[in-house]
Amino acid sequence: MINLLKRKLDAVDNLKNFTREIMLLSAKTDDKKISSMIAVRQKDIDDINLIDVEIDEYLKFNKDSYIETDDIKTIKTNIRESVKEIISMDKEIRKNINVELKEVKDKLNQPQQKSRLINMRI
Repeated sequence: MINLLKRKLDAVDNLKNFTREIMLLSAKTDDKKISSMIAVRQKDIDDINLIDVEIDEYLKFNKDSYIETDDIKTIKTNIRESVKEIISMDKEIRKNINVELKEVKDKLNQPQQKSRLINMRI
């Protein structure tokens, strides 16, 4: 059980670091890079979910003999803290994307300089 939890902690820490990298990018200038990184990130999340399934199966088959030691409690606490950090980074990423989208929309809807040219498609 402790090995499964350590694998999950490593996977969650990798996800946290990867999410931090995404958070540092700008949606305006790094759109394609962010899109590809989000796809990789989703794969990491799926891997964590598979580890969760393995943990559930282990607990199902060993529920009578399972004892939660201090090491297991510590690892679970570390996992929870890392997940909380990931959630807050996700919120920050969404907030930054929304702010950048509003800025782009404002520039498109109200250009700051009056132009004497008219763009027309025929």
